[in-house]
Amino acid sequence: MTCLAHEIFHCLIHVGNQLSMPVAFINLQENQARAGAAHLLMPLWMISELDFNMDSMDRIQLAHLLASTFNVSISFANERIKLIDRRIKELYINRDYMKLRRLIHL
Repeated sequence: MTCLAHEIFHCLIHVGNQLSMPVAFINLQENQARAGAAHLLMPLWMISELDFNMDSMDRIQLAHLLASTFNVSISFANERIKLIDRRIKELYINRDYMKLRRLIHL
């Protein structure tokens, strides 16, 4: 299922032939397709509806829960957890940045 979601994401957002692209661009497209597949197969709104206690669960247990709930591999569930972690960090960075901007402009 993850392969199909990955390929669907390529069709939705990418154009061109990877055989004639620079390696860096191919890597970018592959990362985007992996992330898109993770979002498609494990949407955040569905993850947030799960009944679990984050305080009593480590990352390995969370990966197993996502894998079993969404019928994906544990490694793919870990990819989704990394994407969520990255988004949380971005939110904190943006929040801190906006605080600094307000302080500077006072």
